[in-house]
Amino acid sequence: MRSLHVYGLTVKNGSDINCEDPFHPALSTYAENCQVPKERHIGQFPANFCVKIIGTSAARGESLMIRTCVLENMDSQCGVFKFGGEQLTGCILTCKHDGFYLYSYDAIFTAGKEVILERFDNLDARVVFAAEDFCWPDKTLASQYPRVFFGYKYLNSGGIIAYAPELYKITSLYKIENNDDDQLYFTKIFVDKNKRDEFKMKLDTQANIFQNLNGQLGCGNGSRHAGTSEQHCMHDKAQLPGTFKPGDVSLKFEDDDVKIINTVYQSTPVVIHGNGPSKIQLNSLGNYLAKSWTQASGCLACQEDLIDMKNLSVDDYPHVLIAVFVENPVPFLEEMLAKVTSLNYPKHRIDLLVHNQAELHEELVKAWVAQLKSSGYRSIKFISVEDNMKEWHARNLAVELCLRNSCDAFFSIDGDVHLDNPDTLSLLLKYNRPVLAAVVIREGQAWSTFWGAINAEGFYARSIDYMDIVQNNRRSVIILLTLLENYYVEAVNILYCTVLIYYTKHFQDLQLIQEFFRLNRMLFVFVFL
Repeated sequence: MRSLHVYGLTVKNGSDINCEDPFHPALSTYAENCQVPKERHIGQFPANFCVKIIGTSAARGESLMIRTCVLENMDSQCGVFKFGGEQLTGCILTCKHDGFYLYSYDAIFTAGKEVILERFDNLDARVVFAAEDFCWPDKTLASQYPRVFFGYKYLNSGGIIAYAPELYKITSLYKIENNDDDQLYFTKIFVDKNKRDEFKMKLDTQANIFQNLNGQLGCGNGSRHAGTSEQHCMHDKAQLPGTFKPGDVSLKFEDDDVKIINTVYQSTPVVIHGNGPSKIQLNSLGNYLAKSWTQASGCLACQEDLIDMKNLSVDDYPHVLIAVFVENPVPFLEEMLAKVTSLNYPKHRIDLLVHNQAELHEELVKAWVAQLKSSGYRSIKFISVEDNMKEWHARNLAVELCLRNSCDAFFSIDGDVHLDNPDTLSLLLKYNRPVLAAVVIREGQAWSTFWGAINAEGFYARSIDYMDIVQNNRRSVIILLTLLENYYVEAVNILYCTVLIYYTKHFQDLQLIQEFFRLNRMLFVFVFL
């Protein structure tokens, strides 16, 4: 009788990282036809289930990761249980497959295992790779691929679903060095017809499971969406400059979910992979996918990790440094300053820094600051025109002051931004994000402080949802490509974010400085819509 094939491992206190999640099958021990003893019987018996146990020993306090096989179904459960005669606290995951292995790095899953496994079964293969339009990293192998009449032709190793026996044998065929390219390794095996047939390997050519985003997002007008490769967007004789090349994917909004649709193959992929330069676009799509936002309920992800500000005592409110920057003459500045004063927030929990470079407003700003000195603010620092401090120096100083004062959060606002809602600061803090900006608009215009996307030159571009956001048809807290003029930063991240909001005289556009450093430090920035 044939039994299951499994990865058999027991690791204590994280001593073998290859056994931990994410799992590395090529670097782990694989057991074919796993057999185990049976109570009140002699010998070994074929296993019926594979099991993964993550727990802590009650007797020794050791953390354990166990991957093995068992005779009986232990179900999937968490709590206190016994395994191997020892009491553990943790979770058990049971399966009845031959070591299924699903891998997709930098991806969003929009369906559960039942849907994924059903689609895998429909492909009638033992190993399935994601597919794309580009033969990478070795273009010379393109001619060796099997013919695909309708679908993506080339292998992408960012998405793999396979039975463990075949995947183990594939990854054991040749020696793999740490600096080897995994996609090239799998490609050379796949284009070998004998090996392709031996291991029953296929590509997900019509994106039934995997959707790679690189090159499938559309471009035109001399620009491209972030995440669309230059190769895909280069104008050629078949595409006139200024025309638009549509992408293969679009969002389908339903009452209770948002799905990715492949409009070419009319499929609904369930593992969305941000391969290559498409990771920013993956973040953008992630604002809607996997029930993050729905037509019926709006932003579901916004309700995660909230701070209940209403139930805090005034002395427990986060300590905030508010920095006000008046860098140029602006209309209605008196009203703008009054709205800062009217913020519904305990004054003794606020440090205030004001920087004015507009001579026209010097008397107004100076008088406003003088009035505030008896309003109960924790501290006030005023930098006037006479101090002759440049803007980038003042913004640096504001961050440094926040750090010196051990503030919990940093809030920056420019002189041309009006906070019409007195609860703005509390609302921003409520959402408990490391960096959060409120969208500011000009009534009746398409202008806002939210870009949504960047073009090929790294400058402003409108995202596909830009007008819905500006017109207030979609409200959410979403991952942001850039921000300007008002933002709040958790102080625990300020040391990390100092680069993000640290200004330098070598740049002229503060917006681009913020975006440049954000992309280079890979910190998620959110926008409150």
